[in-house]
Amino acid sequence: MASDGFLKVCTMEDLRVSRLGRLNISLNGRIVTVVVYKEKLYCMDTICYHAGGNLYKGDIEEVNGVPCLTCPIHHYRLSLKDGKQASFTYEVVDDKVGPCFLHFPPKEGTRQRVHPIKRVDDDVYVKLDDANKVLSDRLAFKKELLTQTGSRIHKVIGEAPPQVSASHEQPNRASSRPSSTGESGAADKRCEDDDDLLD
Repeated sequence: MASDGFLKVCTMEDLRVSRLGRLNISLNGRIVTVVVYKEKLYCMDTICYHAGGNLYKGDIEEVNGVPCLTCPIHHYRLSLKDGKQASFTYEVVDDKVGPCFLHFPPKEGTRQRVHPIKRVDDDVYVKLDDANKVLSDRLAFKKELLTQTGSRIHKVIGEAPPQVSASHEQPNRASSRPSSTGESGAADKRCEDDDDLLD
């Protein structure tokens, strides 16, 4: 561990050779995704705060120039920069709905925890941020939500404190997703094929 609380999680080469430019890391039991996008580094809790979606599998989409991971379940766009959620706004003019657009509402708070990340030479370091309560905290240690969608943890660093794994609840996935015989099955199959990354 570095004296400033940062832990080495991978190298830039690890990220470059990964097919998606990202890795899932279990850092003291917390599941985070380290992302390199346009040569910038980001680190975010992997499991979506809303319904336990696997953000590692999500597309990266820019909203007003801010890179966001899109949850594959409900398509929430979560800023890699600060964990805020982009929302659609519709303009109504003369009782007609005008164009809609994505933006970050001014009073939007952080929903998905992001963690400080830095690069030293070719090494990538992350410092877990646990200041203030964030909605994604309740699912951040649920690695079974990751493996249920065909993903895996690429690196394990440290262990979760025993009280942490017992204190986090699993969401009711049945209420947030269609049955396995519906379109959810197709989404799950789509997510199973891209984990040929490094061990």
